[in-house]
Amino acid sequence: MRKLLSITYGLALVYAFAVTHGAVTAQTPTQQRRLPKPTQTSSRIVAVEKYTDEMDEYAAHNPQARRFFINTSDDQTGEWQEVGGESEIANKASAVVWMKGERAVVALLTGKTPQMSRKVTYYFRNNGTLAKVHSELSINTNNMQSSRDRSYDPKAFLVRDFSYCTDMVSGQQKPCGDAETLEKQLIPLYMRSTELPFYAQLKKP
Repeated sequence: MRKLLSITYGLALVYAFAVTHGAVTAQTPTQQRRLPKPTQTSSRIVAVEKYTDEMDEYAAHNPQARRFFINTSDDQTGEWQEVGGESEIANKASAVVWMKGERAVVALLTGKTPQMSRKVTYYFRNNGTLAKVHSELSINTNNMQSSRDRSYDPKAFLVRDFSYCTDMVSGQQKPCGDAETLEKQLIPLYMRSTELPFYAQLKKP
């Protein structure tokens, strides 16, 4: 019993340390790698970070607000179809959308090709404009993992673009050149929620 109490106390200390130092943070449930917070104090960047943090909290605490979609193609180039729940999107090209009222506020799209897999989270404001896109790529051909944040102010100006890439084998940081090229080719940039390929289906009850 004394040993069990000691282990429990140790785990509690680890958790408390993580919370104090920001290691435990709200995020969309399948988002894997968070990038460092920006050091810039620009009011436009601060406003985007505040809003997306709020949306991460909302997504984490409102699973009932989700809607689920699958795509007929692994690379998300096919037709989208709404399905009834999380179990139906496993191992498929998919989208999970968090609704706030009748508005899509967070959209997580997951897909893959033989060379790579990707997860892309779009954060939309109440008026439908894009606040941030967070992308995660795993590129098999050169063992690269890439994370990228692009933040936009309400007038659609890019106010932050930050990337971080690592080697999947060694875990060491590496240049993002290949990942940036693939992102331009394979990750669509939806500047408004109305541009989501399944938006028309979101309007249906």
